[in-house]
Amino acid sequence: MRNAMPTSVLARALAVALALYSWYPVVFPRVRVSWGRRSRGTPMSMKGRVATALTVTCGCLVVFGIYPLLCVNLCVLGVAVLLILSRSEREAFDQAKLTSEVLRTGGDGWLLMCILDAVLLVGSWSAVVRDYFSPPSTEQQQLIHFMGVGFGVVSILLAVVLYWKRPPKRV
Repeated sequence: MRNAMPTSVLARALAVALALYSWYPVVFPRVRVSWGRRSRGTPMSMKGRVATALTVTCGCLVVFGIYPLLCVNLCVLGVAVLLILSRSEREAFDQAKLTSEVLRTGGDGWLLMCILDAVLLVGSWSAVVRDYFSPPSTEQQQLIHFMGVGFGVVSILLAVVLYWKRPPKRV
């Protein structure tokens, strides 16, 4: 049984919806957007909003096949910029918000990030190993292979950072 709509049409529709959704806070600055969970409440600056919108737009262009190699690299660069920007904005917000809150240990978040990193590591490197035994033949398969290698490298770097930033042992 064939699907009524091809998968590429659904992927393109989803990409356009995500791109429009990501530009909404840029166009309407009164919309409150925060980094991560809302419970923490770190507001996102306009610089972060624009960087998020540009990163998602690059991903949308990849789905449409418009300069895919360039846009994938820009998308990965955008994610790296967003990671750095979110950390600096969170630190600035925490410094400005000097209240007597209970300090969190961060153990739960660290464990969640370890699980997420393990899933990303296994998924990306299994795709790389699969491509080693069955090399990609089309340009799109090669693009996906390079994305797998890129996400694999990012997950290894994330594992190293998680190891360095692991919570102290409870005695």
